[in-house]
Amino acid sequence: MKNLEAKVTFSVLVIIASLQAVPGACEQAFNINGEAAVRLPLYYFANSI
Repeated sequence: MKNLEAKVTFSVLVIIASLQAVPGACEQAFNINGEAAVRLPLYYFANSI
């Protein structure tokens, strides 16, 4: 259970970091499709874990 928690926490931190790193790209993505902007990073992190 702790291992899963650590992975989720790490993923959230990486998502936050990536959102801060590319604010312009994220703004554009949210303008096009807010759901896709959230789903794509989650999809990539799910595959990397």
